[in-house]
Amino acid sequence: MLNVLRTEIRHYSYRTEMTYLDWVHQFLAFHGYADPMTLTPAKMVKEYPDYLAVGREVAASTQNQTLNALEVAVGAARAAGAIQMENFGWPSRVCSVSSHDVKLAKG
Repeated sequence: MLNVLRTEIRHYSYRTEMTYLDWVHQFLAFHGYADPMTLTPAKMVKEYPDYLAVGREVAASTQNQTLNALEVAVGAARAAGAIQMENFGWPSRVCSVSSHDVKLAKG
Protein backbone atom coordinates (compact mmCIF):
# COMPACT_ATOMS: atom_id res chain seq x y z
CA MET A 1 0.00 0.00 0.00
CA LEU A 2 2.86 2.40 0.79
CA ASN A 3 4.58 1.75 -2.54
CA VAL A 4 1.38 2.44 -4.43
CA LEU A 5 0.89 5.63 -2.41
CA ARG A 6 4.45 6.79 -3.14
CA THR A 7 3.76 6.50 -6.85
CA GLU A 8 0.45 8.34 -6.57
CA ILE A 9 1.75 11.32 -4.59
CA ARG A 10 5.10 11.87 -6.27
CA HIS A 11 3.84 15.19 -7.70
CA TYR A 12 2.78 16.49 -4.25
CA SER A 13 5.08 18.73 -2.24
CA TYR A 14 7.83 16.92 -0.35
CA ARG A 15 6.34 17.75 3.08
CA THR A 16 2.90 16.52 2.01
CA GLU A 17 4.40 13.29 0.68
CA MET A 18 6.24 12.65 3.94
CA THR A 19 3.19 13.51 6.04
CA TYR A 20 0.84 11.28 4.02
CA LEU A 21 3.30 8.38 4.10
CA ASP A 22 3.71 8.79 7.85
CA TRP A 23 -0.06 8.83 8.47
CA VAL A 24 -0.63 5.76 6.34
CA HIS A 25 2.25 3.97 8.06
CA GLN A 26 0.77 4.83 11.47
CA PHE A 27 -2.65 3.66 10.28
CA LEU A 28 -1.21 0.31 9.18
CA ALA A 29 0.66 -0.02 12.48
CA PHE A 30 -2.56 0.74 14.39
CA HIS A 31 -4.21 -2.19 12.64
CA GLY A 32 -1.24 -4.48 13.29
CA TYR A 33 0.02 -4.29 9.70
CA ALA A 34 -3.05 -6.25 8.61
CA ASP A 35 -3.61 -6.83 4.94
CA PRO A 36 -5.70 -3.89 3.67
CA MET A 37 -7.96 -6.43 1.93
CA THR A 38 -9.10 -7.66 5.36
CA LEU A 39 -10.01 -4.22 6.71
CA THR A 40 -13.62 -3.19 6.42
CA PRO A 41 -14.44 0.37 5.43
CA ALA A 42 -15.87 0.92 8.92
CA LYS A 43 -12.53 0.02 10.47
CA MET A 44 -10.68 2.26 8.07
CA VAL A 45 -12.85 5.31 8.53
CA LYS A 46 -14.12 5.04 12.09
CA GLU A 47 -11.72 3.23 14.42
CA TYR A 48 -8.49 5.02 13.60
CA PRO A 49 -9.89 8.59 13.63
CA ASP A 50 -11.67 7.77 16.91
CA TYR A 51 -8.36 6.57 18.34
CA LEU A 52 -6.71 9.80 17.20
CA ALA A 53 -9.46 11.93 18.75
CA VAL A 54 -9.82 10.12 22.05
CA GLY A 55 -6.55 8.26 22.54
CA ARG A 56 -4.11 10.80 21.17
CA GLU A 57 -6.28 13.92 21.46
CA VAL A 58 -5.31 15.29 18.05
CA ALA A 59 -7.08 18.30 16.60
CA ALA A 60 -9.88 18.01 14.06
CA SER A 61 -7.63 19.43 11.35
CA THR A 62 -5.11 16.66 12.03
CA GLN A 63 -7.86 14.04 11.79
CA ASN A 64 -8.94 15.53 8.48
CA GLN A 65 -5.37 15.47 7.20
CA THR A 66 -5.15 11.80 8.19
CA LEU A 67 -8.42 11.06 6.42
CA ASN A 68 -7.11 12.80 3.28
CA ALA A 69 -3.96 10.67 3.37
CA LEU A 70 -6.01 7.49 3.77
CA GLU A 71 -8.37 8.54 0.98
CA VAL A 72 -5.46 9.05 -1.42
CA ALA A 73 -3.85 5.76 -0.34
CA VAL A 74 -7.05 3.74 -0.70
CA GLY A 75 -7.84 5.37 -4.05
CA ALA A 76 -4.37 4.59 -5.36
CA ALA A 77 -4.46 1.02 -4.07
CA ARG A 78 -7.92 0.48 -5.55
CA ALA A 79 -6.76 1.83 -8.92
CA ALA A 80 -3.74 -0.48 -8.84
CA GLY A 81 -5.94 -3.46 -7.99
CA ALA A 82 -4.28 -3.95 -4.61
CA ILE A 83 -7.59 -3.70 -2.75
CA GLN A 84 -11.22 -4.15 -3.70
CA MET A 85 -13.70 -1.76 -2.12
CA GLU A 86 -16.93 -0.97 -3.86
CA ASN A 87 -19.30 1.84 -2.92
CA PHE A 88 -16.89 3.17 -0.36
CA GLY A 89 -17.98 6.59 0.83
CA TRP A 90 -15.66 8.93 2.67
CA PRO A 91 -17.10 11.32 5.23
CA SER A 92 -16.65 14.99 4.49
CA ARG A 93 -15.47 15.67 8.03
CA VAL A 94 -14.02 13.42 10.68
CA CYS A 95 -14.44 15.43 13.84
CA SER A 96 -17.28 13.53 15.47
CA VAL A 97 -15.93 13.45 19.02
CA SER A 98 -16.50 16.55 21.09
CA SER A 99 -14.22 17.70 23.88
CA HIS A 100 -17.01 16.76 26.30
CA ASP A 101 -16.90 13.16 25.02
CA VAL A 102 -13.12 13.12 25.43
CA LYS A 103 -13.38 14.29 29.05
CA LEU A 104 -15.99 11.61 29.77
CA ALA A 105 -13.86 8.92 28.14
CA LYS A 106 -10.86 9.85 30.27
CA GLY A 107 -12.98 9.62 33.40
